[in-house]
Amino acid sequence: MTINVSARTLVPSTLNLGSGKDYRNDCFNIDIDDSWYPDAIVDFGGLDLGPDGISVSTRRFGDVQLRPAFFDRIIANDVLEHVPDLMRLMTNCLALLKEGGVFEVNVPYDLSCGAWQDPTHVRAFNERSWLYYTDWFWYMGWSEARFTLDRLQFVPSDVGRQMAETLPLGELIRMPRAIDCMSVSLRKVPLSPADRQTWDHWRERKRLAERERGPMAAGSPPNIDLATELPAPSYASAPAVPAAFAGGWAEHGDRHCVWIVTPEGYSHSRAFDDCATALSEAFAELGGSAPLVRDPRDWRERAPIVIGPHLLPPQADLPPGSILVNFEQVSTGQGWISEAYLSLLRRFPVLDYSQRNRAALIGKGIGHAGLIGIGHSPSLLRIAPAPVKDIDVLFYGSINPRRKRIIDSLQARGLEVVSLFDVYGAERDATIARAKVVLNLHFYDSAIFEVVRVSYLLANGICVLSESDEGDPDVAPFRDGL
Repeated sequence: MTINVSARTLVPSTLNLGSGKDYRNDCFNIDIDDSWYPDAIVDFGGLDLGPDGISVSTRRFGDVQLRPAFFDRIIANDVLEHVPDLMRLMTNCLALLKEGGVFEVNVPYDLSCGAWQDPTHVRAFNERSWLYYTDWFWYMGWSEARFTLDRLQFVPSDVGRQMAETLPLGELIRMPRAIDCMSVSLRKVPLSPADRQTWDHWRERKRLAERERGPMAAGSPPNIDLATELPAPSYASAPAVPAAFAGGWAEHGDRHCVWIVTPEGYSHSRAFDDCATALSEAFAELGGSAPLVRDPRDWRERAPIVIGPHLLPPQADLPPGSILVNFEQVSTGQGWISEAYLSLLRRFPVLDYSQRNRAALIGKGIGHAGLIGIGHSPSLLRIAPAPVKDIDVLFYGSINPRRKRIIDSLQARGLEVVSLFDVYGAERDATIARAKVVLNLHFYDSAIFEVVRVSYLLANGICVLSESDEGDPDVAPFRDGL
């Protein structure tokens, strides 16, 4: 018998792709290996799904015509790493999903032990592996729909779970063997008008390149290296995003709240408290208001100035007028600066504390990024000097091998050195009060000056010894105080 695709009374709405030994009764199970007794033998990485779909013989449902927009959901657990032609498979999965349908994927992380232990693996994955199926859909030749990245979750190994007690996620994911795999959720969405402009732009670029190269053999693919001819998109065709606070003080003086993104169980959001408090107070000093909140329920119809947007999901539902304040260093190898996060920054007005960061953001298609000054505010005056300064050198922040080597060398010279991690508020301030010197050390090779950390110390008259690069524009305003 043939199942009517419109009725679909018997066929489950979830496709279990590469089911293997993970056979599920509530799914339509397919595999390329018959030894696991799937419902059907299909290789979606080795065929092109046309508008009429394909007819497959199944064990449970007879002959089924699998047409585009057939499934609500596709799951692929430990499958994509085995597929030689992944572009074809992803194109077919996009077609098989209904609009709004979800593709749930589990894949090995490229720094994990499991990435290459299986000789049938042909690739591993990291947080940038989804870029071409979301923002760079035009590279795939997708002219009607694309994916959005709804969720990306890192699953730590046993070693990683132990390291997570002392390291934030941004550092953990750069540690070999710390992350086992990624759990990813992609959602099919139709191309927006801006997406179609982007598609038309790159299609025209490709057409011009083909014309310049002359006629080609019939049936041959265009002789064009997209990685060379079509560089990273300039996003010129994307909808214009206004600069932060466009319209001036009259429009924004009482429009906002300052929201510190505070995920449950994530204590490091408190690192933003000082700058967020100063920003809220700055509105009050100017005669406006921007109350400090941690819970979105306290926005009270105000548009949030988001502190810590890297902690949000890529498709975060933020109200019009929201402003994102980036405090992460925009550099290669920095764990938080994923394509998913950059995609979020492209959707809203952005402020950054660093001139060098801002230049890097503009280079990544976020031309609307502006600067926010980080400086003194009366609310930051909280640290009274201790009667006895029994700490020679204080460092607080995450530890990496370079920082540890410097701290250990100071201790070896007989200095009383204290290192704090995951300590904030009054406890941190009490330790700062006891220190003769607070040491500021770069974590990343990009060496972006840590204005956020240093400004709080200088506001309280603390002696700070800091690294800096000659001519760094971010250091210049602070050079006489360090």
